[in-house]
Amino acid sequence: MREVWLRVLTNLKKSKAQAACLFLLVGITAALLSLVLLLTFTFNAHLEDQGRLAKTPHFLLVEDEKLYNQRQKRYLNEYPGVEKTETEKTVSVVGSILEEEGELPAQFLFYKASAEREMSLALLKEGQMPKASYEVCVPYLFSTRGYEVGDSLHILLPSGETNYTISGFFEDLSFGSVYGQNYQFYLSETGYAKVCEKGFDESLVLRVRMANPQDGASLNKDFVSKFFAELDFEHNGLEHIISTDWNQSKLSRTFVLDLTAVILLFFTALSFLVTLFAVWLRVKNNISEGIHNIAALKVIGFTGQQMFLVLVLQYCGLVIIATIVGIAASYVVIPLYAQIFDQLTTIRWSPGFDPLCSLMVFAVLVIMMSAMVLVSARKILALSALEALRQGLPTHSFKKNYFPADQTRGSLALILALKSSMQSKGHVVVTFIIMAILSFALVIEGSMSNNLEIRSDLFSRVLIGELPDARFFANNNQEAENIRQFVSTDSNIRKMYYSHNVDMLVADNHVASIVTDDFDSFEGALLSGGRYPKHDNEICISGSLARQSNLKIGDTVSVTKSEITALYLIVGMIQTMDNDGLVCAMTLSGVRNVHPNFELSQLLVYLHDTDKAEELVNRVNERFSSVMQNSVDFRRSIDAHLVNYSSALFWVTLILMGVTIALLAAVLYLVLKSFILMRWHELGILRALGFSEMQLINHLSLSLMPTIVAGLAIGGASGALLYNPLLVVLTSSLGIFRSSLPTPTLLAVFVCMALAFLAYAFIMLLARKIHYLTAYDLVAE
Repeated sequence: MREVWLRVLTNLKKSKAQAACLFLLVGITAALLSLVLLLTFTFNAHLEDQGRLAKTPHFLLVEDEKLYNQRQKRYLNEYPGVEKTETEKTVSVVGSILEEEGELPAQFLFYKASAEREMSLALLKEGQMPKASYEVCVPYLFSTRGYEVGDSLHILLPSGETNYTISGFFEDLSFGSVYGQNYQFYLSETGYAKVCEKGFDESLVLRVRMANPQDGASLNKDFVSKFFAELDFEHNGLEHIISTDWNQSKLSRTFVLDLTAVILLFFTALSFLVTLFAVWLRVKNNISEGIHNIAALKVIGFTGQQMFLVLVLQYCGLVIIATIVGIAASYVVIPLYAQIFDQLTTIRWSPGFDPLCSLMVFAVLVIMMSAMVLVSARKILALSALEALRQGLPTHSFKKNYFPADQTRGSLALILALKSSMQSKGHVVVTFIIMAILSFALVIEGSMSNNLEIRSDLFSRVLIGELPDARFFANNNQEAENIRQFVSTDSNIRKMYYSHNVDMLVADNHVASIVTDDFDSFEGALLSGGRYPKHDNEICISGSLARQSNLKIGDTVSVTKSEITALYLIVGMIQTMDNDGLVCAMTLSGVRNVHPNFELSQLLVYLHDTDKAEELVNRVNERFSSVMQNSVDFRRSIDAHLVNYSSALFWVTLILMGVTIALLAAVLYLVLKSFILMRWHELGILRALGFSEMQLINHLSLSLMPTIVAGLAIGGASGALLYNPLLVVLTSSLGIFRSSLPTPTLLAVFVCMALAFLAYAFIMLLARKIHYLTAYDLVAE
């Protein structure tokens, strides 16, 4: 056994650079897989623990106090699985947060910090609960946006601007996420009384805990559909109903994290395939390179089992150590990831060691990589000393001569290169696959970076749909028309039209309906199939609603509002993240079939110079503030909410690009070094025949570069073509079923050309050893 270990150490010393490259490949794959498992399982487990600690309700609803009645109470008491209910008074106000970048629209829920409650316990993370009337305790989200204890918070309410001093931060697991615009604030007794003195009516918060937390989503859907979907909020002076459940709350914090985990998993799979091929290639080439040494060892008494054991110990040991190092590296990197996503999850998360995740990574990689080593090294068991001396060729085993030098037309260098390639078909195929995988990954990553950072507007349109520059919501249609006439005098106006959202029941689902009289003015990525409705009996539904209710274009669907039901023909599919993807679109005449008194009172405005949107909003506010429910610099508002998502995904993409480039460099080195060493005997013969150093280098480049360039071209083209379909696969759970984001063609071409140049540079660098190759070396071997 001592001789076996000495042989293992000798092999490692002779190929230190190649062993280091293989170590890097396995380590990177282990680190990526460990990150995927930690992001997926560890954070979700932490979120569940925090939910239990805070006794977060599985269903929460904020409604006008006068709507709560015995029917609702009886319904909850009789609903299956309800364990506990609780009510609390709050002040629900629509307003804005005033920051240097502009106004951020929000729905504020003000609570008494001193009130006793059994659910929605505030998990204080920093500071303290407010004691003075001017103090406020805010969700941890504000800490991730740069606020600190003692900072001033400026909010704009219908009664005017109010300034508070932040006394502390707490984790809000029901609201307080980047995905939504609802924020719970805790005030002191006097602070709460001052809010009530400003004329705001108190609302009621209804909290419910279920035996099965997942049933909160069903209760949310059933309760809202039964009691609120048919109410006419626009004309009864009622505040908008706010409802959420535990599933929605978790999704608002984890969907980007889960999306990132899926992206990481995809690139981990690519890295795993590349590493698997690299292991196979390295073991196979190790046998070919040391074939004479194997013959010598066989002659002096080494058995096939011992030589097999040498290779197994050499490479399996390398894989085991690299996997352990990769897993350890993931625990160094995961806090950085937690910091990047801190502002998205709005939960302070300090991931620690997870033995189960680490064991899973170790088992998967070591078993799969070891299996590949065993399969690749089995040839050595039956290799005789005579066969090893004959370069591994058994007696009377000759390969077909595909390019006879005396019959094939072309230069001798090209013919010899083609002969070399055909003699190593397995090597050529593996090289092609590896280059295609890596160029595919780089083109996908480059396209994502381009869409997230450079062309972010297009990415926002896919997620949101329409992106007007300003939005004005008037009290009624007449006031909205007055605003339209006032705005129309501005030469910066590109176009404007009416669009409104109204809640209704579609196929027994609580759905947000987009109503307009001008679908032709839509320019976002809202429509994913079919066409927009034109007649009063037509409707578009979202892909999520279609999948949930088993509907398709051409079917009819029932729509209910204000106790009136009508049937509509589905003519198109739309997509958006709003309302968990449950959205539909109708014409103004169409919605009046079930809502006869409905009026359009929301005006969407598009500008030539989008930077002047805030100026326009300010001018309209000065003139019409008394007749408007709100006005928003819409594009800035959306950017403020999406910037955290796009920024996090952008940094993840950049990190993946760096990892891919490192993989590429390591693989190129292994492939080219192995190919040169495999051809070393052949190169020596050619050198002895009189070929110059440059001719031999060209021989190497002609043997490999066509394969490398073909692999890069196929991989780059596949990345460009499959980018949008893959993006749809990743975002379909969010309600996005169609994507037409542009793939930067020049970027794809540049990536492939750069990789080809890098490969050629590696050939030139590694081929320098040919300068020292002599006929004497050939004989000495």
